Amino acid sequence: MDLVGAIGDLQDARHGIELAEQEVLRYAGAAVQAQPHVAAFRDTLAFVQARARDYKAAADSEKIAIELEPDQINWRVRQADYLLSNGNLQEASNAVRALDDARLDTRKAPRETLQQLESIRTRMRGAKA
Repeated sequence: MDLVGAIGDLQDARHGIELAEQEVLRYAGAAVQAQPHVAAFRDTLAFVQARARDYKAAADSEKIAIELEPDQINWRVRQADYLLSNGNLQEASNAVRALDDARLDTRKAPRETLQQLESIRTRMRGAKA
């Protein structure tokens, strides 16, 4: 295959991925509309929104998930990450502080979540410097 053909194939693949992401976003939104009080659907919507780089919408969706199920450490960490990714250092700091203040049992949290939390704390320290 020549270079022009390979570039065309890559562009087609990228377009296909973008269409698939839009479809996943549509399905996640439909699930939330159908059952707005299911926190896991809100979390899934937030994840998809973050993949689309809509960090504000992701943080907002995660906030509702947390309101519905406040003991979910994973969701609190992801919310802080989305806020930080959106450039909201103060709100991210508030989210981490709220997590600390909630005194949730972190022994039940997946190791990846705890690593993500430490990464967020490091990024926040670097942003404050």
